Amino acid sequence: MIKLNSIIRIALYALYAAFIYLNPVHASNFVCAQDLDGNGDIDGIGENASCQTIGTEQFCSIGAQVCNNISNTYSCPTAGKSCVDVGGIQKCSINPCIDLDVTPPEDITPSSHTEIDDGKRNVDGACMEQPLMFSGRNSSCKYSGVTKNCCKNTDTVYRDSSGSILSNNAKSLAITQTYEAISAAYTAYTTSLSAGATIATSSAAASGAAQSAFVGVDPYSIAIAVAIQVITKMISCGQQDTETAMLNGSGYCHFIATFCSKKWPTGCVQKSKSYCCFNSKLGRILQEQGRAQMGKGWGSPTNPSCGGFTPDEFQTLDFSRIDLTEYYVDIKSKGDSL
Repeated sequence: MIKLNSIIRIALYALYAAFIYLNPVHASNFVCAQDLDGNGDIDGIGENASCQTIGTEQFCSIGAQVCNNISNTYSCPTAGKSCVDVGGIQKCSINPCIDLDVTPPEDITPSSHTEIDDGKRNVDGACMEQPLMFSGRNSSCKYSGVTKNCCKNTDTVYRDSSGSILSNNAKSLAITQTYEAISAAYTAYTTSLSAGATIATSSAAASGAAQSAFVGVDPYSIAIAVAIQVITKMISCGQQDTETAMLNGSGYCHFIATFCSKKWPTGCVQKSKSYCCFNSKLGRILQEQGRAQMGKGWGSPTNPSCGGFTPDEFQTLDFSRIDLTEYYVDIKSKGDSL
């Protein structure tokens, strides 16, 4: 019995070794790319793809060539490339496949943060150091590459009020609460999908969760129905992408530039748009025209300068040269709706 067990064990090892030899284990994250349009990036349509495992080869469909056939002997037009059977046709890859599990992509999307004064405060919470007026925060959204366009125009979601302190506080609450709505909607959506529900049912669940998250928000500060619609449509874009699109669609953001936010070893595969976003359209208008007066720049797309004005800077602004027509139109629209 012992001898028989040993023979069976050896036979099983032999079968396992044969299986591994005939079916080598490949990582499931092989990709390839080629800059087909010559613009220096590989984020265009058809310029990047996952590789296909064929036998022991990783086959890249991009730029693949049909092999030459001379007396049933196949050779690749590009020297040094192997021919494999692809749907009954002998082809060869001219672009290498890269294992992203071994060489991970480089993600250089800067994290969003608000440039405010975080210095010393007194017992009442008042700032004891230099305050900054009309501060913004850097933000970005992915618009071209391996993911869908997450910078779509959302139309107006956030709306300026008359500019009182109370209204500004309400606006800050609305913007903050959008984060909670996105999170609630995403959780409801993924939970519903994992339970076997359809996409339509899951989207309805996400919409309901987002609606609940907006309870108590000033309706004059945010177009709640539009926000919910945007959230459910952009559910896979991520929190920063969605909020950037909402703020920009509402006229709260200054566009800085595009930048490469994700790189493969073969080149840039994801582009993003960089912005400085503010708590109101008024803040954006004052920042854009005020900085132009001062000759103050906006930094780089990966390191934006979105800080507010110091009191001394604010006092130097010539308000007679600042055009607030865009802001007045919004205020008038609100007044007409009351």
